[in-house]
Amino acid sequence: MDLMNELVVKNLKTSVAFARKRVGDPHLAEDLVQEGLVKALGVEQKPANDEERVAWFYRILRRTIIDLYRRRAVAGAQPVRARPGGITEPERHTCAVCVFQAIASRRAGYISRTR
Repeated sequence: MDLMNELVVKNLKTSVAFARKRVGDPHLAEDLVQEGLVKALGVEQKPANDEERVAWFYRILRRTIIDLYRRRAVAGAQPVRARPGGITEPERHTCAVCVFQAIASRRAGYISRTR
């Protein structure tokens, strides 16, 4: 058994406990540790000594957990939807006037600074 495998086996329970504290689900924690291990084993240049390798793996595991939360946040995000019937003509006119005024004021400010 190589050095990385020995470290994985030796620290497996603590790694799962670490992940479980952050996600609350023991099965999900095991899956996250597996995903982290796959990422770690795919890296060619690993740290030289045991302490660095353990810290390095926990960094990978933490980032794997963060990725999970990001994926969940994106999956739970509600798309922006226009209301039925779209916007009314007076609202369309108001929007057009606001945009025109904003462009005009930016253009005036830009022209005065370039002179």
